[in-house]
Amino acid sequence: MPAPSRRPSEQSILRGLVVLFFTLGVAATGAGVMFGGSANAVQSAFLAIGAAMFFGFFFVTVGVYGLGWLLRKNQLWRQARRRQV
Repeated sequence: MPAPSRRPSEQSILRGLVVLFFTLGVAATGAGVMFGGSANAVQSAFLAIGAAMFFGFFFVTVGVYGLGWLLRKNQLWRQARRRQV
């Protein structure tokens, strides 16, 4: 059995977190829209903060995933260049 990869772009947990945070952000936004017209402004404010937090986590995990993907492609490119020379 091969050793598990340590690269962020190849970790299934990172992809799962991206999907999870996006889904939670959409759910919190939808719940905020449903409660937006109600008299309970505190609940609506908490939902807006939660949605912003989940979308922030989503953007951070997408950034980490993208950076890991770019670094992996750069490593593959450098290895191919070394084999050519």
